[in-house]
Amino acid sequence: MYDVLARYYDLIHDQLTEDLDFVLALAAECGGPILELGCGTGRLLLPLVHAGHIVTGVDNEQAMLDRARRRLDEEVDEVQQRVTLVQADSRSLSLPDEDDRFALVLFSYNTLLHFQPEGIRQTLRRVKRYLRKDGRLFLDVANPYVIEGILYEDHSVLENTFYNPTTEETIIQLSQSRLDFSEQCLHTTWYFETKKKSQQPSNHASVEVEYWYQFPHQLELLLQQSGFRLEQMMGDYDRSDFSEESERLLIIARPAA
Repeated sequence: MYDVLARYYDLIHDQLTEDLDFVLALAAECGGPILELGCGTGRLLLPLVHAGHIVTGVDNEQAMLDRARRRLDEEVDEVQQRVTLVQADSRSLSLPDEDDRFALVLFSYNTLLHFQPEGIRQTLRRVKRYLRKDGRLFLDVANPYVIEGILYEDHSVLENTFYNPTTEETIIQLSQSRLDFSEQCLHTTWYFETKKKSQQPSNHASVEVEYWYQFPHQLELLLQQSGFRLEQMMGDYDRSDFSEESERLLIIARPAA
């Protein structure tokens, strides 16, 4: 999937900045080092490293990590030395056992939606072994009540239009989604049309994605089953309380005693 999506990923997600101040503040509270699961091309990883943190970024897709490495290559040595990139499936994650374990584990913007419940349990149990006893786990997903409340069209809708100044290309992004209530799964297909400045034909690509959403009580149970205790549940990056009308579902948890 992401071997196709990688070329569009930065154009789509570099506009996503509303979580950045929250994540930087949380990292400052926790200290380091930090483990980011689903680090992608480094949207959050690079600001965390620029803030002085030591960060290990894990992603299942080599194409995403290749882009992250290219971005890191443009950084000074001091920044590069604070980053470790690992290609791995977080459900079977294996990292060196070190005394200096992670103070913070991040599942940033919607990363957890790629996992079904058993995958969430497997992942949480794996990362718990690398988290300090006083460390914190952060989960950031779309509010499931909002997901179920959206009216999904049976035809493609325009998501966005981007211009890539490097390649002088205009990219049109469309999407088509279908919601499976019984499985709690949002099936989405993204369509990309790339128009070049020259008279060359347009390029077309599509990516199919499944987002598995969990309600708050389900996530809390998964946390308990994986050896964590819920510390705080929020509905936005201003740390406001969660409600069914909140845009996000943000959770901070700690290892259970």
